Amino acid sequence: MTKVGNYLDKSVLKKFTISAMLGFSGGINGNSAVSFTKEHSIAVVSSLLQEMVDPNNEEVINDGVGEMVNMIVGMAKTLMAGKTDINIALPIIIMGDGHAICVREGTPQVFLIYKADEHLFSIQLAFKIES
Repeated sequence: MTKVGNYLDKSVLKKFTISAMLGFSGGINGNSAVSFTKEHSIAVVSSLLQEMVDPNNEEVINDGVGEMVNMIVGMAKTLMAGKTDINIALPIIIMGDGHAICVREGTPQVFLIYKADEHLFSIQLAFKIES
């Protein structure tokens, strides 16, 4: 996996067809999302399950992509333990070519773009630290 860059321009996200978004609240409020192309989501979920996933089995693919964002935010929550309290919600799956994930105006956000096995994927972070 190679980090390709950080982007503030949302147009790069139009390459993705499936995203899992998870909200969090407490000392830090916001959301995180992970986005993949359809082909890459199948490869990632197959790797996660250690068996080839049927490309037509949307339920398994959606669950797997949801688990990816769960793992990312869960790790962040573990790293923040003792520093601030964070509660996490259940993941939401968003599907469709060129879909957009929007946040409230004025909320700081960044898009981290990575490349793995010649596929791009994105991790989006949008948050506010509560005082």
